[in-house]
Amino acid sequence: MKFSKKVIVVGAAAMLSVSLFSVSAFADVKTRSTNGYGILKGTLTSTAYTASFITNVTSNNDQAYLSYSSSVQNSSGATIATKPQTNSSRGITTFYGSHVGLPAGSYAVNGTHGVQGGNTYGAYAVYTYVRI
Repeated sequence: MKFSKKVIVVGAAAMLSVSLFSVSAFADVKTRSTNGYGILKGTLTSTAYTASFITNVTSNNDQAYLSYSSSVQNSSGATIATKPQTNSSRGITTFYGSHVGLPAGSYAVNGTHGVQGGNTYGAYAVYTYVRI
């Protein structure tokens, strides 16, 4: 009986310590078909401190650039931070970035992922959203 009580106590302590030191992360992924670029995919992940993004397309022979921008809202829906549009080099198919140092009171992040500025094809965008 003593052994099983020790196991339960040790297990409970381990679970508590993991929950105290873990950081929740949230993610959203959106895709759409495009003319000339294949599939445009936007991925937004967020913790309480950082929002990270990936924008990619299946192909980019048109020498377009990929882009990302974001806005951060508080629980009342007011915008409390923004990351202006950031563009990749032309012709790449995957673009990574982050919005580091989200302010206190951050509740949600909205992301816009795009492909634009090519020689032949039009611009496309997908929109992502995560609650923190």
